[in-house]
Amino acid sequence: RWLPWDAPLAAFESADRVVLRSTWDYIHRVDDFLLFCDAMGPRLVNPPGVVRWNAHKGYLLDLDRAGLAVVPTELVRRGTPGSLAALAAKRGFGMLVVKPAVGAGSFATRRIDGRAPTAEDERFFTEVVAARDVLVQPYVRSVETSGERSLVTIGGEVTHAIRKTARFDGDHEAVSAAALPVADDERAFAEQACAIARRLTGTDHLAYARVDLARDDSDRPLLMELELIEPSLFFSRRPSAIERFLDV
Repeated sequence: RWLPWDAPLAAFESADRVVLRSTWDYIHRVDDFLLFCDAMGPRLVNPPGVVRWNAHKGYLLDLDRAGLAVVPTELVRRGTPGSLAALAAKRGFGMLVVKPAVGAGSFATRRIDGRAPTAEDERFFTEVVAARDVLVQPYVRSVETSGERSLVTIGGEVTHAIRKTARFDGDHEAVSAAALPVADDERAFAEQACAIARRLTGTDHLAYARVDLARDDSDRPLLMELELIEPSLFFSRRPSAIERFLDV
């Protein structure tokens, strides 16, 4: 049965399981959404504690501190004064990406030349920081060549992978037409990312995850995002993964 997450809680009383699938509007009402998740308790897939941790992309810093290779990330807290040019110079970022720490679907995400941001770029940065926590990251050039890879794990097993194009505010998502082969280092990386996430959140089991990665200039996998709330899982590219999803 399909229900919106903000339906009256009574609508969920008879549910044995509640699975988050396309709650992409939660980013505009994140506190309400997290309260809903807490109310679902152990019935929620993935668990409320996992969702709460993953809802703010500051989790990237947690993963970095835990030893995972993560795209370099500067977390700018809401209301912090300062210019994008100064931040880019401090971190040595050239072409960079600015995006909200709570976001989905490329909302308020822009690619900017940090070496020479325009007045419009600075205005955008000032406005978004005034409203929310923000991430600033270097643009990973390999997304234009080998591409950003999304590895889907179901019940801890990597089931398939797709290639995505870079996506910014207003862009449509474009993905490969078929599942792609998974390189050994990509598989190991995805398994490591999920293992660290389980440890950090204190959960024994992730029903599903999507590990978005790209390669750095030395061809090493870097985590772009670890999606544990409502990712597209691209079942049409690997229909057999649906059966495994239902089993977990």
